[in-house]
Amino acid sequence: MESKIKEARKAASLTQEEMSKLFGIPKRTIESWEMGERKPAKYVEALLVEKLESVKNKRRLVDAEKLIKEVKAWRISFTGDLTQAEIIKECKEAFLNMIDEQPTIE
Repeated sequence: MESKIKEARKAASLTQEEMSKLFGIPKRTIESWEMGERKPAKYVEALLVEKLESVKNKRRLVDAEKLIKEVKAWRISFTGDLTQAEIIKECKEAFLNMIDEQPTIE
């Protein structure tokens, strides 16, 4: 069973190194927690999981904002070949595909 911290870190698309830099926690400590060699205090675990969830949500929001900008640019470039319903369908599919994928680090 994966640790809650590891699950949350992966869901936020962070490496151990990135998490270490973001929170100021030594990478070796994160490794130890994730391998079950050591356990953080319950309040530390809960706080980190909460903060990692926030990172995940912020990334999705940023990704969604980027997608909206791309769609607007994409719609402007159309020459009228697609109907509005087709454009909306394409945008919806692109958005659903985007939220199913893991956000990436910039």
